[in-house]
This record gives sequence, structure tokens and C-alpha cells, in this order.
Amino acid sequence: MSVNGGRSFDYQGIITIGKIRLWKVVGKPSLSHCIKDYFAKALINIAKFKPAVVRYKVKRWYEKSHICITWDPAYLGGDNQRVTVQLARFSMKGDGQVVFHSTFNVVAGQQNDGNSQFVVPKGVDQGQKSTLFSRKYTSLLDENLLKTFLRSQTFRAIGGDDRFVTLVLVKRIVSSFGSSPAEWIWSDPFHWLNYEMAEQRCVQWYNKQPDPKIYTAQRMKTMEVEKIIVLLCNHFIFLSNAIVLPNFYPFGVSEGDQLVPTNDDGSSGTIPISIQFPFYDRNHNSLFVTISTQFVQRMKSALSSVQLTLFALSQLSILEALVLPNFYPFGQSEGDQLVPTNDDGSSGTIPISVPFPFFDRNHNSLFVNTNGVISFLVQVSQYTPDTFPLDGNRRVVAPFWADVNTNNGGEVFYRETTDPNLLQQATDDVKSVYVGQRKFRATWLLVATWYKVAFFGASGNYTKKTNTFQAVLITNGKHSFVIYNYNNITWTTGTASGGNVSGLGGSPAQAGFNAGDGIRYFNVPGSATDRIINVSSNSNVGKPGRWMFRIDSAKIEAGGCNTKGSLVASPHSVMMLGGDNIFVGGPCYEPSNLIVCEFPGGKLSNGTYINNIQSSCTVPMLNVTGRLTIKMSINGGKSFDFRGILTVVNIKRVPPRVDRLVPSSWSENVPVKINWDPGHLGVDTLSVAVLLARFSMKDDDVYFHSMFSLKEEQKNTGESQFIVPEGEGQGAAVGDSHFVTLVLVKKISGNFSNSPAEWIWSDMFYWFNYGLAEQRCMFWHDRQPDPQIYTDDATLLPCPQTFLQAQADRGRFTLDEYCNPTADPYQCVLYHFGASHCFRANIPSEQGAGQQCCYSRSGNLMIGPQNGGSLDRYHIEAGVPALSHFFQDLVPYLDCCLLSDNCERYFEKRPSDDGSRYVPPRPATGITDPHMITLDGFEYTFNGYGEYHVLQIPPIDFELQGRMQPLIDDNGSSTSGTVFKAFAMKENGSDVVQIHINGRREIEILVNSALVEFDEQFMMDFQGATVIKYNNTSKYSIIFNSGLSVTIERVEDLLQFMLLVPPEFKEHTRGLLGFWDGNQENDFLLPSGASLNHNSTHSRIHYEFGATNADNSLFTYEEGKNHTSYFDKQYVPTFMDPDNMVFDNATLGHLAYEVCGDNKQCLFDIKATGKVSIGQAAKKAVGYFFSLTNDLEAPGCIPMENKIGNGNVVRNDTQDGRIIYRFQCNSGFFLHGSSVISCLQGQWNGSTPSCLPGKVIFNNDE
Repeated sequence: MSVNGGRSFDYQGIITIGKIRLWKVVGKPSLSHCIKDYFAKALINIAKFKPAVVRYKVKRWYEKSHICITWDPAYLGGDNQRVTVQLARFSMKGDGQVVFHSTFNVVAGQQNDGNSQFVVPKGVDQGQKSTLFSRKYTSLLDENLLKTFLRSQTFRAIGGDDRFVTLVLVKRIVSSFGSSPAEWIWSDPFHWLNYEMAEQRCVQWYNKQPDPKIYTAQRMKTMEVEKIIVLLCNHFIFLSNAIVLPNFYPFGVSEGDQLVPTNDDGSSGTIPISIQFPFYDRNHNSLFVTISTQFVQRMKSALSSVQLTLFALSQLSILEALVLPNFYPFGQSEGDQLVPTNDDGSSGTIPISVPFPFFDRNHNSLFVNTNGVISFLVQVSQYTPDTFPLDGNRRVVAPFWADVNTNNGGEVFYRETTDPNLLQQATDDVKSVYVGQRKFRATWLLVATWYKVAFFGASGNYTKKTNTFQAVLITNGKHSFVIYNYNNITWTTGTASGGNVSGLGGSPAQAGFNAGDGIRYFNVPGSATDRIINVSSNSNVGKPGRWMFRIDSAKIEAGGCNTKGSLVASPHSVMMLGGDNIFVGGPCYEPSNLIVCEFPGGKLSNGTYINNIQSSCTVPMLNVTGRLTIKMSINGGKSFDFRGILTVVNIKRVPPRVDRLVPSSWSENVPVKINWDPGHLGVDTLSVAVLLARFSMKDDDVYFHSMFSLKEEQKNTGESQFIVPEGEGQGAAVGDSHFVTLVLVKKISGNFSNSPAEWIWSDMFYWFNYGLAEQRCMFWHDRQPDPQIYTDDATLLPCPQTFLQAQADRGRFTLDEYCNPTADPYQCVLYHFGASHCFRANIPSEQGAGQQCCYSRSGNLMIGPQNGGSLDRYHIEAGVPALSHFFQDLVPYLDCCLLSDNCERYFEKRPSDDGSRYVPPRPATGITDPHMITLDGFEYTFNGYGEYHVLQIPPIDFELQGRMQPLIDDNGSSTSGTVFKAFAMKENGSDVVQIHINGRREIEILVNSALVEFDEQFMMDFQGATVIKYNNTSKYSIIFNSGLSVTIERVEDLLQFMLLVPPEFKEHTRGLLGFWDGNQENDFLLPSGASLNHNSTHSRIHYEFGATNADNSLFTYEEGKNHTSYFDKQYVPTFMDPDNMVFDNATLGHLAYEVCGDNKQCLFDIKATGKVSIGQAAKKAVGYFFSLTNDLEAPGCIPMENKIGNGNVVRNDTQDGRIIYRFQCNSGFFLHGSSVISCLQGQWNGSTPSCLPGKVIFNNDE
């Protein structure tokens, strides 16, 4: 640097000029490692970073084509700058020298907004000189890089030396220094594709090439240098030099110093040191004190200064970071620990920082065993592998279980890591193989590497026969995966295992997984056979030498594709109106495959090849919802041989991805705004279109009408504003052809893999038109049938009388999307002003109708105009889901009630239900150490050990089965009490739903034996049943089409349940929850038809009633288990007198009575399990049960209509739950009856008065 205008440069420093390629040396792996580890780390390898200018769709960069680039505007000082876009062109002279040729100006000036589009004229790659480019730019480019590029395989498609290698340059036009990191930025180097000239150029290039033997000769010279460098990499540099006494630390024998023996060119030998010594960014456990420097001096003539530096750096550790194909980095420089050199040894117990899930158990420690095994429960020193499955707690991850002896050579490394770069690598590896794990994020890794390990019995030259392999354990705490990497497998067997002197034959290596229970296992193909030597050239994920597995659950899941015809889609749930991009796995794809996805209704979508495991398809617009079948063809649609399941979700269950701002103001000819997250369409998407999707109705059927363009093209900024011309939003003024609309934002250009969706949607809406509303209301009213044809349908559910009943009756009612203050308080205000909540019937009537029920803030049912609930001509899931309901029920409500004063006409055709026919469901429960409360309310305890019928309802073929097992205490021992661990259930025509606690104390859901994960939706529909997961809890509800609901919750290591059974099934039940007829005395119905007296002893109830409810099973079992595996005939329960609970442990007893009071279930559980927390859970559950029962059975007020002939009515709801009606007559009429009446808890204090003609009589009945 000069500070005097360049007259002298008195200040110097170092700046690293980044090269785009690593220094390339062709040679032995050991040399490559040496260079990569030491020399290359002194360089910035720009290839590891994305170019500052990103070329979009690089395979389409032809001259005269429309091409795009993007960049981060911050590089050039933000979007307030102006930039120019140029092509920088380089060529190569005949002597091989790369020269800068010229620039071509493609965009003279534009805003620095981070993207640009342009067309390059034909012939630009022939050369057009531009004066806009300064020669100083070339000083930042690596000439060797460009020379390599121009001479590379790629250049063979270009031809002569007058061809260009090109880079895109974006440069600030006007700037102030210091306001940006750079004045100009670059793309990657590239050449323009030209198929017409390719052959001519190739011939021209061929004719100019010299005899390749000259390169072969040069290669021999290079190998000689390589041998020297390899030799250097196996020696050590000295760490001490000349002695100078001043400033020295004390030394000498008197200070305890050791002397290096008198010698010539010798050293101290290896000196182990007590701590790790950091030097050159590496930790060291030993060193040498060396005398002579002659060896180094001798090499100066053979090595460049860079190579000599490489020699010095290479001596700092026995093994630095090693990089092998597919392998994760390993070596001591990466922080690895070394397993001591041994035969049949181990690392010892390694505590790990996170629980690692494996074979459905969490593990907090492991062993890295020398013989190619990672074990979790015990050390494995066995050198001859036994064939899986094995017992004896030998729970192992075995990449290559064989007789390794590191005394003969090699090292075993291991480390756990949370390095962000490695976690991202692991995340990408998992997502690239397991289609259903698109949301997986790794949080922890263990990398174990067996590097160049020899076999037991190896001698002589056979010690050079070594194996290198690696196991990478990956988890996010819930899911876990293993990667097996194999680099070079040359032997399979030690001589003590029957192998020969070359390490082959005998009992070959075992590779796979073993649970240690003698039942569950998984073998890598070829395991325990001579074919295991080929494991490094095979793969289950399309990369030779790499194998991947998911290992957290009870069954190992191999990665890769299949030929079984099954598909896996991710995401597994999509919105009904399409646009979502899904990744699809199953077939073993080839790049030449013509991929077609078939969606419900026969709708087709062309697929995109991603890799041999994954492809992609865009979901088209659909008109059905539910768990549906998708099909795939890989031969262009000739046959669809692969099938899978995709859940299509009602648009009302999915938050809109396009937000309409101030929706109440949306009218035609008025500016309106929308917002969206640009990431939904890909952050690198250049432009989008904004459209209005219009649906119409004809003959009661909804159909897609058309698209209207709002913005043909704009930047994907996440916001837009527009005006919809009159008539384009509404459609016809009056009649069925008016529109219901949604705003759609759609990508114009983009790459599939970069975005979750191709298009995204707003909510459904209707354009407000106050001038036409009344006319439209009348038109609708005059064409509606008598609503009695729907209200008289016995399958249409009546409204619960109170809010508490509606909230509790979860099997038959759910919160209405249009009035749920938790989700959107605005909707209640808009559609049902005065209501706090509205509910809808879960199941449509046989005619497809629905029921809406709205409640005041005091919890009373509201009816009639304008705030009450109403009949729905179409249930929200009937017809075309959501759209039919919107057209037939919501649009007329808007026209009649909100946009005009004709609400009474709407309620004539869509009347409210007053709740007079409502009968609540009956609850029953089983909690903690199972305490049962039957449907008739009888309480008893049943400590079974096995699987039992909890409830059966023959008319609908409903069955709920429960599995009871002993509770395990904190010391791992069985307690005297048993608890529910699993449930399985179904009804006529439904899927079988199983819910259980897995070995990691987590709830799992199986549907028809397949694991279902609630990582995308909190509610999932299956055949005949819906499963709901409650946020931030371990509670699930299963809702059947019959209206019956089962709610299951995990408490510590047990499950408890609550059933709600609709009244129509009274006198049709049996099982542990009893015969429901309102009489507790006959609850214990026996298989013979007789009843056991309900006052029988606990022993008789257990053996004569409870134990008889074990029968055929609905459960799905782990491998090696069945119904009898969970049944213990020898088990004898503890029968306690709940009225006289005596504790052997006085301290525990005192605490129990303090916690429980007189709650019998609580006291029983603490005595049986020794856990106060279980007793507390029982007390809480019993309290909730009786509270819920009271809510269901408490009578509500049947509301009156808010009208009176020749008068008016005012309704007020008070905070104590009272409804008060005040009546007043019109002029010329008098009130006959009380002017005020009220109702509380179902009791009215009067009847509705009437207004009669005549003089006014003042009535002071109030």
C-alpha cells in the first residue's frame, strides 16, 4: 500500500486470491490426502462457494434464447445502485496461452434488483470487441483455470482456438467506495451450446492435438516427484533448534530434562505428551525431538517451496483429516478419538450427548468395537461373527463384523459431532434417499471409521490387504439413520475364523443390524457369504460403496428404490386445488424414463426425473378430498405399475398461502392488495403471474369456469396490487353463472426442485355488490325447495343445546371454520355477529346436508336471523368439497343477510335447529392402573395382563381392544399394577387404527398396519375414521363415521382413554365398559348372556368377567410376536380393598393421602406402582370425567324464535347462562302475556306472549 499517491509502497500484507479449482495432482490417494490436508487448506477454493452471479437453467444457454441471471444485490451495495451486465470473453492462442479477448454489453444499465433477463444475439461467441471492459479485471481470474477449461472435455464440443470461454459480469455504474463488498461480481465460466457447429469444431480440435505420449512422459516425471512427497509425508519435522541462553526457560538434567542419546541424525523417538498440544490448527498427542536438518536440506533441490511447505505441515500428526469418496471426513484433525491398537478390543463405553433411537429404544451410550461393530448394550469382542438374529443383548450396528487386528495395521476412529456443515450434509443425504423425510433435520452424528485395517493372522505381504469402511449414525432425536460407506474391501475373514492366509473363506464378515433379542435383525445383501467382498461395489442408493438404512423403529427400513409397485409421496398431504410439487419415490428411475403421475379422476401430470430414487410431479386441480390413490407410469403412460396413497385436503383445512388484505373491502373497480411468501414459489423464481380463478355453478354442480389475468408478469416480491374490472370478478349479475373466486399466484419460470409449489391460492371469496344483493337473494330464494326434505331426515344431527355439549361431543361436532375465534376472530364478527363459537356436524346426512350450530358468549344456542346457525344444503365435505357449500349456503347468506336486509328469507330456506331433539352421547373411561368407569357409570378396577375387548357394538361392527402390561418402575422392575399400553379399533367399513407406546415412550399411530406420522397435518382422514392430534400434547382423538369418538392420552409410560358413544347404541354394547342400559347391576354381561353381579368380589370380576373378554386380535405385531406374546396366564393381580387402603410404607402412605384425599383410584395407583405422579394423574382424570359428564347432561334452554306477530323481541344472554326475552307490541296492539320471560338450565319461567289488536295495556309482570 502507498499513502503518497504511489511514489513508494511502504506497507505490505497478505491477501488470498481465490482459485476456482483446487490444485490438481493426479496420483496415489495418500498423496492426494497429503495435499488436500495441508496445502489446499491455505487456499480459498471458490468451487466450494456458489458464484456471486448465478446462471439460471444453464442447460438452456443458447444464443438467441431468453436467459436469466440472479445475484445478491448486497454484493454491489443494495437495490439503490445502478449496474451494467456484460459478457467477459476469453480465448486461447495457438501456443496454449489464455488471453482476455473482449466484453459484450448485454444490459447497459438497470437497477441492482438481483436479477436480469436478456437475449444474446447469434455470433457473439465469434467476438465483438467492446471498450467497456478494463484489462485489470483479468488479474482476478486464474489463467490456469481458463486454460484447463478451454482444453477440457467440455471444450471438445467447442472446437478451434477462436472459441470463447465466457463469464457474466455485473458491475456497478455509479458508486461510492465503502458502500459495498465489491465493485463487480462474476458468474461461473461457461461456453455457449451450439449443436450445429459441434461436429465441425470437434474435428478442428482433433486435428490440432499432439501425440498424447508427451503427456504420458510428463506423467512419469510427476510420479517421481510424487514418490518424494509421499516419502516426506511419512516423516516428522524437528521441533527444536539452536540454543540461546538469554530469555530461555530453565533446562537441564537438574530440571528433570531427558537427554536425547548421542547420535547422528537421530531423535528422541516418540514422546507421548499428557495433554493435546495445538499446533498449526491441529491437536497433537506426541512429538519427536530431532537433531539433524540434513534430510530437509537434501530435499530442497527436488521440491518447490510450496512442496517443502507441504512437507513441513505434513509432519504435525500421525493422521490428519482424510477424505475418501462418499466418506464423511475423519482423522485426528477432525477431532476423532482413536481406539487403542488391539485385537478384539473396544473403545470402552462412550457416553453420547443425545438419546439415539435404534430398534425402537433410546440409547445413551455405545461401544465402537475393533471388529467392525458398534454396539449399544454390551461390548462385542467376538471375532467370528454369528449369523443374525442373535440374542444376549447384542444390539449392534455392524458395517463389517469380522476379525480385525489393528496390531497388523490400520486405525479405528470415532467421534460424535454437531458440526453444522456435517449436519447439513447428513440432512441432505437422508432427504435424497428417503422421500418421506423431506422435513428431516439432523441434529447429531457419530462417525466411526475403520481405516486400512488388517485381518487377524495376516503376515508378510498380506498385511497390506486392508479394509476401509465407515458407519455414520444420524438422528434428530426422533428418527435415526445409518450410512455405511465402503472404500476398499480386500478381505472377509481372519484366520481364526477359518479364513486362509489371504483373508478369504471361512466364516465371512456379517453386515447389517441385530436387535439382541434373537428375533429382529436385518442383513446387508451378501452378508456372511463370500459375496460380502463386493459390498464396496454395490449399493442400495445408487452410489457404489454406500448403503443407507432407517433404524429408529422396530423394523429396519432399507433406503433406495423398489420393484414392488409401491409409491411414497412427500408431502403426503396436498391441497385440493393443486399446485403443490410432490416428490415421489418407489420405482428405480432411469434418466430416460417418461414419468407420468395419475391423480384421482384420471388427471395426469408429467413427472420430472431427479435421481434414481426420486422424481417429482405437480398436483393438478382436483375436486375430491380424502386419502386417495395415485399411480405412476415410467413408460409415458402405457402402463401405471406403481401405486401409493396421497391425502387430498379440503381447502378450508389449509391456511391460504395468498393473503387478501382487508377482505371486507374487496369490490370490483377498487384497488386491492395481496401478500404471499415468495419462498413458496422458490426464492430464485424470477417472475410470477397473478390470476383470478373463477368457479361457477350449473344444475347444482360446481365447475371451474375460467382464469382472468390480473398481472401477466411481475417479480416474485410477495406482494401485488390490482383492480378487477366490473363483471370480471362477479360474473353474471344474477343467476347461477355468477362466480366464486380465488386469487392464484403462479410461477412463469422456475426449476421444480427449488420450490414447494408451482402455484398458490388465496381463500375462497365472493365479490361484494350491495346494488345487486337483494335481487340475487330473491332469485335464489324463489328456486329453493322446501327445507323440510332435509330437516326431516333422521340422519341429520340436531344441535347440542349448549356450547359445553357441542365442545364435548367431539365425535359428532367440530368447530366451524367460519366462526372459530381461536383461528380467526374476524370470521365470527362477519358471519355471526354476537356468537362466540359455531360448530358443524362432522358427518353429512344421507342427502349430503349439514348442520351449523352457533352459541352466545354465555354458552346458549342461538337460532334465526341473523346470528344463529342454519341448515347447510351441502355439508362442507359433500358435493365438491368446500365449493358446493360456499355456493349453496354461504353466497346466499352474504346476499340476503350481510349485503341486504332479507335475512328472514334466507332462514326460511336454511332454518336453524333449536336443539330440542338433541340427546348427548354417553362417556366411559379407563385410566391409569386400569380403573374403569362403564357406560352406566359403574366404577371398578381390572388388572389384566393381555389383550381384551374394551367395547364392542355389534350393529356397527365396532370394536375397541386394549393391551395391558405391567408398569415398569424407575429401577426397571415390574410393579404389581398393569396399565394400558396399546389400543386397536375399527368399525364397519373403516380402516383399523392402532395407537401404542413404542419402546421410546412415544405414541405411534398405525393405520392398517402402516405407520402414520403427523408431521404435516394435525387432522388426517382415513377410510371411515378421522384421527386428530392435539397440539403440544400426547393426546389423540379417533372419530368414526358412526359419531363414536375415542380419545387416548399418554401419561408417563401408560395410556388412558375416554369414549363418547352416541345414544342410538344404547342396549347394544358389551366388553369391559359394560352393557349400557341405564342399569349398573347388569353391566358385567358374560358371553353366555347372563350377568355377573356388580357387587361381586374383585377376584370374581377379574376372572369371571374381565378375563373372558380376551379374544381375536386387531393388533399389528412386531416380528416374532403375536397375541399370546402379551398374555401371561401365570399373572396374579393384587386385589385391594379400596375402602381400606393400607400402605406398608408409612411415609408413602402419608404422602398418598395428602395428595389423593379420599380419591380411591389415586390411592390405589400410588400403592400399586409406588409412583405419586400416577396417582395424581388418576385423580385428575377422574375429575375430568365427571366434569365432562356434567357438561353433557346439564340441560340447556330451547331458544324461542326472535320474532312475534305485530311486535318485536329483544334477546339478552347474561353471564350466569340465563336467556332473557323482552317483548313489545307495535302501535295499535297490546301484549297478551308477560313482557319478560327467562330460562336458566332448561327451565322457563313463562311462555311466549302474543300481540292482539286493541288499546295498549301496560303489563308490569316483570
